[in-house]
Formats: sequence, structure tokens, C-alpha cells
Amino acid sequence: MKKYYEEYKEVYKKLLKEFNKEKLPVLYNINIGRAYLTGILPLGIDVQVDFTNKKVCLLESATKEKNIIR
Repeated sequence: MKKYYEEYKEVYKKLLKEFNKEKLPVLYNINIGRAYLTGILPLGIDVQVDFTNKKVCLLESATKEKNIIR
């Protein structure tokens, strides 16, 4: 849902301009956490954010294997 997309974009653009960081890529308005159509963005692992192609890639497993005794 992109209900506030343009509003968020303008706020971030204004802040970046104020701090002379207009070339700094910013990831915003993404559906993670409690949003509808939720995606999962695990904490504590390395990720790669491709701002040009609008992709987030996990660089390591988001879960750890457990030793299962059979």
C-alpha cells in the first residue's frame, strides 16, 4: 500500500537537502513488521540493499540450524 508514499518521500528529500546529503540512498515506506502484506527483514544479519533495482538481498541465513537428535 502506497498511501503515504509521496508524503514520506518529500519529508526525506527535505531532510537530506537540509543536511547536504541528497545523494545518500534512503530505504523508506516498506512493508515490514506489523504492516499489511508484511515482509520479513531479520535483525542482526548482513544484507545488501540495491537501490537502483529496488531489491534487498540477505547475505546470510536468517535462521540457524539446530542439531536435531533422532
